[in-house]
This record gives sequence, C-alpha cells and structure tokens, in this order.
Amino acid sequence: MITSPTDARRRPLQADSSVELLLAASAAESELPLDAALEQIGITRFHAALALAAACGWAADNAWISCVVLITPRLAAEFSSPRALDGLYLTTLWCGQAAGALLWGPFSDVYGRKPAFVLTLGLAGLCGGGVALAPTYATLLAALFLTGVAVGGNMPVDGALLAEFLPPSRRGRWMVALSVSWSLGGFLLSLLAWSLIPRLSCDGAAACNAGWRLTVGALAALNLAATASRRGLPESPAFLLARGRADEAHAVLLRVAGTPPPLGLQLLPHAAAELPWRDATRRLLREMPLTLLLLAAIWFFANLGYGVFNSSVPKLLAAKGIGAAKAGEAAVYRDALIYAAAGVPGSLAGMLLVDSCLGRKWSLAGSALALGAGLAAFALVQSEAAAVGASCLINAAAQAMYAAQFLYTPEVLPTAVRASGVALLSAISRVSGTIAPLVAGALLHATGDSQLLLYIGAGCLGLVVLATGCLPIETKGRALK
Repeated sequence: MITSPTDARRRPLQADSSVELLLAASAAESELPLDAALEQIGITRFHAALALAAACGWAADNAWISCVVLITPRLAAEFSSPRALDGLYLTTLWCGQAAGALLWGPFSDVYGRKPAFVLTLGLAGLCGGGVALAPTYATLLAALFLTGVAVGGNMPVDGALLAEFLPPSRRGRWMVALSVSWSLGGFLLSLLAWSLIPRLSCDGAAACNAGWRLTVGALAALNLAATASRRGLPESPAFLLARGRADEAHAVLLRVAGTPPPLGLQLLPHAAAELPWRDATRRLLREMPLTLLLLAAIWFFANLGYGVFNSSVPKLLAAKGIGAAKAGEAAVYRDALIYAAAGVPGSLAGMLLVDSCLGRKWSLAGSALALGAGLAAFALVQSEAAAVGASCLINAAAQAMYAAQFLYTPEVLPTAVRASGVALLSAISRVSGTIAPLVAGALLHATGDSQLLLYIGAGCLGLVVLATGCLPIETKGRALK
C-alpha cells in the first residue's frame, strides 16, 4: 500500500521481508527516506560494478596529470619549447580540466549523471589519442586542452553518482576507497612511463623519441576500453527524484536490490521542483555561504600547495642530486614511481581516518598539516634516501588529504546542486592547478631555489588547515540533504 508522508515520518522503517522503502513526498523530506531505502538494500553486486566504473574515471584524472608531468622533459626536447615554459603543458591540461568541470557538472545536474558519466571517459580517450599523434607544438597544446575538458568531468560526476547510490553507513568507506583509485592511476602511469620513456627517448626528432607517445597512446586506449563498463549503468535515483520521476527511481532501486529483489519496494508520490543549474551557485551562497567560501579556499590552496611540488617532482629530485644528476634519466622515473606508490597507502590511511573519531573535518586538517610538514622537510634534506622518504611522506599525506576532501564535499552539498557544486569547486582547484606549474617552472628556471618553492607550498597548506578548522558542519553520520 502507499502511505502518506505524515505516516512515513511517524512510523519507523521495519526490517522484514515486506519492508517498504519510502521515498519522500517533498524535496525537503526525500533524502532521508531514500537513504533509508538504500540502507535497507545494503551493498550489492551493483555497487561493486558501479564503483569499478567510477574508479576508472578517477584513476584517469590522476593518470593524465602524472602523464603530462612525466613526459614534459621529452616534450621540451622534441618540440624545442623554452625551458621556462615547461609548465605550460600541464597548465594547458589543467585549463581544460577547469573548463570541463564547469561544463560537465551542470550538464549532469540538468541532463542526468549517466550521459556525462559515459561521455567524459570516452572523449578523454579520443582526445588523448590526438595528444599521442600530435605532429606540432600547437596541435599538442590543443589536444591537451581538449583531453582536459573531457577528463575534467570525471571527479565531480563520478563522485556524485556513486555517493547517490550508497547507503549512509557505507558511504564514507566506499567514497574514500574511490580516492584510492586516484592514487593507483598515478602509480600505474608512473610504472608505464618508467618502463617506456627512458628506453625509447632521445633529445632529437620524433623518430627516436617514441617513448612518450606510446605512454600517452596506451593511456588513451585504456580510457576507451574503460568506457564500455559504463554504458549499461542506470541513472541516479536521487537525480530522478529531484526531477519528479519517482517511477523510474523505483525501477532503479529494484535493479540495485537485485532480481528478484530481497525487499518489497513501494513508492510515495514525489513532486520536487527542479532547480536550474545556473542558480546552483546562488543557492549555495544563500543557504551555506560560509561553508562554500571555506571549501573554495580549501580546494584552491590544497591544490596550489601540493601542485607546486607535484608538478616538479623530477626536477626537484634532480636538484637534490638524485636521478639524472647521478644515475641517468631512468633513476628519475624510478624515484617518481616510488613517490607515486606512496600515495596508495596514503589513500588507505585516509579511508580509516574519515570514519575514526577525527571525522571528515579533522582528518582533512591533520593530513593537510602533515603534507605541509613534508614539504618543509623536503626543503631541508640533503641525502638521496631522505629526499625520497620525504617525497613519499608528501604524497601519502596528500592522498589522505584528498580522500577526506573528496568525501566531505559531496556529503555537505544538497542533492539538487551536488554535481554543480563539486564541479564549481573542482574548477577552482583547476585554476590553482594552472598556476602551480607555471610558478614552479618559472621560479626554478630563474633562481634554481627549490627551498623557496617548497616553503610557499607549505604556507598554502597552513591556510588549508585554518579554513578546515572553521568549517561549521561535520558530515560523518549525516544523511545526504
């Protein structure tokens, strides 16, 4: 039977074979009943398939960033670009990602999560193939920008989609587990680059400089292959409810629950008003201005502080007398691989921290503090072992920080503007990402002073700690609104 919204509020959900999973009759009431429905369904095979598909997108995001960082010396050699502009390659990708975040987030709030979920990774593969085949400097930059536009939608769209399918009691661990894939993307790309670039590179024409092209081509092919895992997945039930399409949301929940479903599912009428995407920022500023402004500062300074280091890892290692200065180019890629590998346990640590007594907020603040300390430590070390150890601490702390940041943000934003809000913040972080490699490249070229660069990064992370401490909401155990 279909009960009234008043009855739904009055009567607790019963966990028997005829449980009714209640979906709200109004926008203000819909999220808690939907979360209750997802809680009753629990984790099924569907969630594993969706998480794997989303993980491919997050892995691609970091893989493309790591790829451009690692191939930059080869690009400079082949296309004879000025050394002071080495950061332009990564900046171009970041600019594309900023544009992509602003495009795909609102797109998914208007047309649905699924179309954006499928298109972003597929277009990244196609445009990435253009990077691998680029014959000139201009076409290379254009292809990098378009690749950034495509891949820039993965994090805001994929994260929002997965969060909207997960029961609240499992959401924290699963969303942070998704951030592990981001670390794995950088590690696997570094492994690929280490195996190809030093062996298939030269300081001359493209004929003997195929290593970077093969690395990029392999990444583009993997993006295309992963797109196939996304085509059969359904639309988010939270999005469908926000558009008043309760019957379709009901069908999706039946699919999530399994065939035959373990629970009896019935719907309440739902009549939520649509929110135009262009009003998303206005609504966020009206309803949670302090939270939005603090999140903007966190996303900007976290990416800037970490970006000045991450965009210059090979150069900073070489400046410490490691790699190319001692044992050739292969050692630089080897040490970059070790650095990338350290991010995986960092993400796993973040997975444990966010559900600990620290919660989301203080896990974010603590890991940002550890990251800033790691940057300061790297500025002071002199030996190879100490430099590699400090770089591993930096990446582990960064991944723990991002794990908490990527979890807290979609949890604190309302469903109607979740993808748009995450996209806005992601675009802000991409802006700082465009600045970081240019600042790092110009400063290192002009002064050779790596310590100043690292202290700037540490100062940015101090601002992240301060802004995080001022956030008014802790989202651990809080239902999506």
